[in-house]
Amino acid sequence: MKINQNYIKHILAVECGSWKKTFFLDKDNYSIGRNSTNTFFCHHRVISRNHAHIIRVNYQSLVDSEQSENVFWLMDGDFFGRKSTNGIYVNGKKCFCAKLNPGDIIFFGGIDVKAKYDIVNLQSKTFFSIAFPEYKSIFEEEIKESDISDLSIFSTFTDENFSILELISQGVFIVNLESSEIVKVNQNYCEMLGYSTSEIIGLKLQDLDCCEKEIIKQDLSILAKNTVKSCRYSIHKGKNKKLINVLVKSVPINYQEQKCILVSVENNSNLQKLEDALRYQSSHDLSTNLGNKNLLEKQLAWSLGFNSLKESNIALIKIKINQWENISNYFSQETVSKLLENFILIIKKSLSSIDCLCQISANEYIILKEEVINESQVNTFIEQILNDLRQPIVINGNSIILNINFGVAIHPQDGQNLHELIKNTNITLESSYDYGSSNYLFFTENIAKSITIKNKNIMLMSNVISNNRFILKYYPIISTKTEILKGFNATISLLEENKELQELDILLKVKESNYDQDLLLWSLEQILKDYNSWMKDRQTFDIKIGLKVLLSTLMKDNVIDKVSELIAPENQFPCIELEIVLDNSIVEENLVLERLNILSNSSLNYGLFSPDIQTFFAFMREKIKVNTLKTSPRLIKNLEGNSGEEKLISCGVDLAQFLNVNLVIEGVSTENQKDILSSIGCDGMQGLFFSPALESEKVPYFLEKSRVE
Repeated sequence: MKINQNYIKHILAVECGSWKKTFFLDKDNYSIGRNSTNTFFCHHRVISRNHAHIIRVNYQSLVDSEQSENVFWLMDGDFFGRKSTNGIYVNGKKCFCAKLNPGDIIFFGGIDVKAKYDIVNLQSKTFFSIAFPEYKSIFEEEIKESDISDLSIFSTFTDENFSILELISQGVFIVNLESSEIVKVNQNYCEMLGYSTSEIIGLKLQDLDCCEKEIIKQDLSILAKNTVKSCRYSIHKGKNKKLINVLVKSVPINYQEQKCILVSVENNSNLQKLEDALRYQSSHDLSTNLGNKNLLEKQLAWSLGFNSLKESNIALIKIKINQWENISNYFSQETVSKLLENFILIIKKSLSSIDCLCQISANEYIILKEEVINESQVNTFIEQILNDLRQPIVINGNSIILNINFGVAIHPQDGQNLHELIKNTNITLESSYDYGSSNYLFFTENIAKSITIKNKNIMLMSNVISNNRFILKYYPIISTKTEILKGFNATISLLEENKELQELDILLKVKESNYDQDLLLWSLEQILKDYNSWMKDRQTFDIKIGLKVLLSTLMKDNVIDKVSELIAPENQFPCIELEIVLDNSIVEENLVLERLNILSNSSLNYGLFSPDIQTFFAFMREKIKVNTLKTSPRLIKNLEGNSGEEKLISCGVDLAQFLNVNLVIEGVSTENQKDILSSIGCDGMQGLFFSPALESEKVPYFLEKSRVE
């Protein structure tokens, strides 16, 4: 049966659960295993790192150049003799080596990962396993009729012919087919392996060729009984266990009236190393040697397929190192590299053998965690990492505490594919910052809706910035003990009412647009203008007005100088308290001290708007003089009697008293909240319970009916 080989393709259809993929076999060698540098990457616990190889042996007729055929062999383990842990099975039978026939079913390590080998005719669109169930190699058919003692079909090869081969760069030797011993070898092959000629003469081919003996035996048998030449991939063993990737080309010859084969060996170690390096580079970040997004996609595809067979889930956990740009700029490259090494070791310490850590960008990582039973298991996992990172990482005398946030999505409920899962981890990671640093969130539909609203607001902000449509409103700050007005908090709002967009969202978005310096100066000028209008025809009295500002904004060049100039005594500013918001940026301590001390010599006071008590501790540790601590409305959102929030606020009250700073609780909206806060010693409060944010023209009426401190 002669078939046009141009239309013939050998295929391997691999599947694991719901994951299925078909590969065309058109190369000399394929490695299969859990190691990411394998040609066929199989992420499954029953698969060894280097589980198996598929070897192609190409035969081409020496009589008819158009007649050729590929034979594929499946080999357990690698070429170094290391077998896989769980083995390979062909048609239900465990084996170390097997010649593949159309329709063969292969199991790797167990029943979960299987493949089907077949040959397809692309012209007739037929599979050999169906159209030719009894298909045999054309050369195997001829073997039955050939006679190994017949030398007439072999070309005569002399020592004179061989001497010419000494001039070529490839290794060449002659093997006697009857004894399988090497009877002649050129100097290039000796140098390739590191042997002398006398050491190689007399060795059997199997002594040097790492390929399975069954493959070598079958190859020699076909060459002995057919007028064909063969080509296959292998590894040859040199002296002192030196291993060399080679392409072995063999042709039968008549040498000294003996049936032999002339073998040329091409050293393609450099080519193999290049292919391995390219595969590695395509799936890894070279600075950390962690997998990249390409590897994540491959590994998740396998995991999703296998997960369809199990009752457990898969968690995709995205990690972001906060303030990374500032860390990279502040510390040396050596320190940054060692810091990353330590960070990765901390993460890996909590991973199981089947989990995967990949690097997506300089400060973003994704963990693929398998066999997840419930959210509690992921909670424990993340809390362990956070706990480990609370300890400073000491590098070259620098003590560095890394601050990270997590976003979690779980398959199948939070997404059916990589795109959905990554999108939802991005959403939860972004939302986790609403609860402060060193936090994590699990994906919910409500979070997705809130992000959609937030994105719409970002578009709105772009329009607001371009058209300068801001307005200042004023929240009264009331003492619950004396009911005296203690001051106002100036809040930046938009002319277009938008309840979903909070003041911090505005400040951060303005910062992204590099408009934050202008907005700060505009706000201070507006406060002076509003204050003067309130005091018109009224006795002047001192009243404190707070204004939130990002620490990163204050640290910008020339901002401090411009603020100092603006609040100079001759401008008769009211008592201003800048409420410093610690955004996701890191600034050198000495720079913070230097610049804030410039302003402290003026009439300006400092407050601190902190999403959590931990952040306040950290800031106070920097020895910055703070007059007021203000807490986020989120802190009391779910405030009830005997709740965790109540205990946390109580600690904050004690801390404020110990440090002699004022404590102001933002976001008080109900009488119950006010009563609980009063009962634990909170005095200063602001929120809708006392008054909504007032436009400037309404403040004078509020002053008339209020008791002023």
